[in-house]
Amino acid sequence: MASPAPSPLITLQPTFDNIIPPNPDPTGLDPFVVGCIGFPIYLILALITLHRTIYHFSPPSSPLSLRKTFHLCLLLYSTFETLSYIPFAFMESGDYTKWSYSFHLLSVSFDLAAFSTVTMQWSRINAPSSAPSGHRRTSTTVLLLLFVNATFFLYTIYTILTLTLSKQNLTNWASTSLTYKGLLWFEPCSLMFNAASVLTYGTKMTWKLSNLRTFSLLPRRTKLRVVTQMLGTMFTCALCYGLRSFACIWQLSQLSRDDTMVRTGLGWWVIAIWVPSLVPGGLLLWSMRNRGREGGAAK
Repeated sequence: MASPAPSPLITLQPTFDNIIPPNPDPTGLDPFVVGCIGFPIYLILALITLHRTIYHFSPPSSPLSLRKTFHLCLLLYSTFETLSYIPFAFMESGDYTKWSYSFHLLSVSFDLAAFSTVTMQWSRINAPSSAPSGHRRTSTTVLLLLFVNATFFLYTIYTILTLTLSKQNLTNWASTSLTYKGLLWFEPCSLMFNAASVLTYGTKMTWKLSNLRTFSLLPRRTKLRVVTQMLGTMFTCALCYGLRSFACIWQLSQLSRDDTMVRTGLGWWVIAIWVPSLVPGGLLLWSMRNRGREGGAAK
């Protein structure tokens, strides 16, 4: 049986002979293997994020900050994504169900929300230092970023409702639903806008840091390490979102051409699913690990 493909990539069931040829793709990854890999990986990420969330909310603690919001969003993302792998690892269906795929769609939205909080944090650091921390204006780019992510979240909720109310099974619904095709268009747009935003503010923050007088006093090796880590983090995250966007566009083109799904082998799961979600989550969790200065620009 060909393995299912996530976000929002769903494989075909082997019972549909008019879609799947008699000899399934030999590169397809067994759903149980998908569950054995995906479930423990995302569970570990969820447990680590839970530990860091408790740390950031433990005393002494100020009111809700961007760092705390980031950890909450990442915790929800990793939790929902872990739950979405239950049918693969523990149920005979070995495939997405409507409820597990709904969890997966929610996880994508919270992943974007976590990512956008890092962009907002970097935009605050780039704000003029002369402005009081409580009176710094939110940039137009950040407001647009919030609007894009909020709209994507609302469309995700609409997609989940459409899926839940549909009498079709998950595969048939995905093959024929205009809502699903809209999701395949909307998600890469949101991903790439988030990637462009973090590159913009991350580059500005790197430039601002390199021009600080105290930064120039650091040893060359230390400066190189700091700049490399910052640039490496932002470009790696942008590249991962680019891979995920390409996967959605590929799926959309496949559906538009002949109403069939992209087949999913190990390479697909790694390049289109696991790397684009786990790598940015891990990098940003590490970069946001410290509490920072509560109430200041580094919040």
